[in-house]
Amino acid sequence: MSEPHREDTDMHIISLRSLSLSLTLTTALVLPSGCADDDSSATTDGSSTGTVDPTTSAPTTVADTTAADTGTTTTAASETSSSAETSSSSAADSSESGSSGAAGLEIAGTWFEEFAPGEGITHNIDETQWEQLASFGNATFHVDGYDNAERWLVAQGDASNEFYPELYSRFDWTWDGDALFYCTAVFDAATGEDAQSAPASDPDDLDMGCGGFPWSALLPLR
Repeated sequence: MSEPHREDTDMHIISLRSLSLSLTLTTALVLPSGCADDDSSATTDGSSTGTVDPTTSAPTTVADTTAADTGTTTTAASETSSSAETSSSSAADSSESGSSGAAGLEIAGTWFEEFAPGEGITHNIDETQWEQLASFGNATFHVDGYDNAERWLVAQGDASNEFYPELYSRFDWTWDGDALFYCTAVFDAATGEDAQSAPASDPDDLDMGCGGFPWSALLPLR
């Protein structure tokens, strides 16, 4: 067998060396780029894991939120307590004034207005209505407001009343010792305000002080 041609062998060795050198250069060029990418990725990952910017405010914690909620609840409870105290105070003031039905009506009870022996009108009076019962007919008046100090009561006639249904009346009362007298000062007012603002009866004239007529005596039944 003849030996390979030396020139061909040398060329083959040169080719292998060239290929090796080319691979070495390529690897040298590629690796720095890959390392840079890894560093960039690491930096990005580091940022995503919660690196805190010292110029920003600290995040609100669960403890902070709980404290804030507790403070709000305490404030609301305080306001509710204050509101309740104000309402209680207002109710007490209204009760002491004795007007517009806030206190017990002074003349609440059952009374008899006598025309003749055994004949007359029975009056059932309380804070909600003034009822008049008689053999010749009944009437009911729904209390709109009253004042014990000034001794007046305004009420609206029931729709079923024979006379002046749904209009407003004002009843004045006065005492002569232990005896109670009343006067229907107004009986056909369009509103409760009109009835209340009408001229008052004269409690010092029981004979003519009820619009030119005598006041009516009310005898207690119970």
